[in-house]
Amino acid sequence: MSDRPRFSGVYPILYTFYDAQGGIDEASMRLQVERCIAAGAHGIAVLGLVTEVHKLDVEERRQVVDVVGAAIAGRVPFAVTVGEPSIPGQIAFARHAQAAGAAWVILQPPAKGHAEAEYVRFLGRVADALDQEVLRERQPSCSRGTSIHPSPVSCRCVRYPASRRRVAALAKKPSI
Repeated sequence: MSDRPRFSGVYPILYTFYDAQGGIDEASMRLQVERCIAAGAHGIAVLGLVTEVHKLDVEERRQVVDVVGAAIAGRVPFAVTVGEPSIPGQIAFARHAQAAGAAWVILQPPAKGHAEAEYVRFLGRVADALDQEVLRERQPSCSRGTSIHPSPVSCRCVRYPASRRRVAALAKKPSI
């Protein structure tokens, strides 16, 4: 068995386009998907940290996920950044993304100001509740000042053994 990530290649992170009334321009979103696939993208990602995961409300984020997932229609892998501030919120949004066709999700840690063990518990509880591939966000300039590098000590802080295994596995995977 290889340690290589299952998903590789170029995954453009789509922009969210708006219409003249300020709503999401679904036709432009679908066109963007078609152009990316035609150009040879290996997969497509939405809700990038620098672009919009924290700038859209939850219904707009769900709309983006639904429109893009339907436009991709399983032709390439689909990745979704999950930035909800709570464990139940992240679980619900990740499940929504999976129902819309997401092959994997990128977990954004909660706002900074917590100890490493708290981040590990947070990510472990979310990961344990999901039945899909999970990566963690590790871009300090984009992730609200957080850079998660779970250490063996902090992984022991996770309450449930399954969480410990999932977080330890997350620590070995490449981050986004």
